[in-house]
Amino acid sequence: MMMMMNHHPALPPEIIAEILQWLPVKSVLKFRCVSKLWLSLISSDHFIQSRPRKPRVLTKLMTRSTLQIMDCCLESALCSRTFCETAIPFPVEVDCDRISIVDSCNGLLCLATDHHVILWNPATRESKMVPHVAAPEVEPKSYDHEIGFGFGESCGDYKVVKLIEGRGDASKRIVARVYSLKTDTWKSIEEDIEGRLMSRKGKFVDGKLYWAMIYNCGRRKWKQCSGKAVAGVLCVDVKTETYEEIEPLLPHSDAPRLRVAVLDGRLCLVSNSSDSKVISFWVLMKNKQQQRQHQSESWSKMFKIFVRRGDMKPLYKLSKSELLLHSSDSLFVYNAKDKSCRYTGLSNCSSAHVYVESLVSPTKYPTAAT
Repeated sequence: MMMMMNHHPALPPEIIAEILQWLPVKSVLKFRCVSKLWLSLISSDHFIQSRPRKPRVLTKLMTRSTLQIMDCCLESALCSRTFCETAIPFPVEVDCDRISIVDSCNGLLCLATDHHVILWNPATRESKMVPHVAAPEVEPKSYDHEIGFGFGESCGDYKVVKLIEGRGDASKRIVARVYSLKTDTWKSIEEDIEGRLMSRKGKFVDGKLYWAMIYNCGRRKWKQCSGKAVAGVLCVDVKTETYEEIEPLLPHSDAPRLRVAVLDGRLCLVSNSSDSKVISFWVLMKNKQQQRQHQSESWSKMFKIFVRRGDMKPLYKLSKSELLLHSSDSLFVYNAKDKSCRYTGLSNCSSAHVYVESLVSPTKYPTAAT
């Protein structure tokens, strides 16, 4: 170690960086005090952005005011082994049922309470309270606030999108606000959004946030508009802070409960049947040309599950045929080949997310990944 601390390290910086990249964040943070060279290396944007990202399962347990982080690898999920757990206290003192995990992005969590939004890195314990944003000064006076969180890689900025929907609002209009970590300010999306939200938390995929919506057919010429309402998807671009509507998958009558999720890096729709006994999973498909032209998205039905209780949300693709699912308060492994669902042994979790450990700081303006 003494050799590392003089002016001529035994190993070149790039080799040191390669070794440190594979260590847990907790260990890496301790090595900042080895030397100025190591501190500079560990604090550099390149080091932070290029760390390997091993997916883990992150859950909030109903009976504790702590975050549970568990290794989510193929071996631990498919074998009957206990998940390796790490309990971390939340950065604010609040009743467990008063705090929710909105989403995880590059190791940062977005947390929401009744009155606050917090950006938090559970690995480094750094957190930032997002400034309060005032509700629109129009009727009605009571609102529901739905939140999404994501990172614009091309603009190098983390953003929180808040959709403000008036309770009992006959106009069915939603006001959108966007928070930028870079400027530490809120902005408004100029044009109000027409429709009703079906999903509470937005899901982030490839630079955009998505919510399930109920749209009135009205002037819309979608092929699914055979009735008065249709179940569709709202898309908010994190970089441009604009929104668009994705042509719906099903009439509202055929999808009374529609939710958005992320599966294998793609937007996924989870649809309950009217009797809640069948859950269908759809994935939004795009080829490269369609991505450039922002058109012709198509929905592909992956599979359906016959359930006895609760909802099921896809969390992580473990293999070609096996998925990790969150249902009600438990985690299951679904096998698409034999259509079986196996309990993992983890229960009592009110929410579950896929998380990657990182050194990204919510208190320092991030730069785009290089």
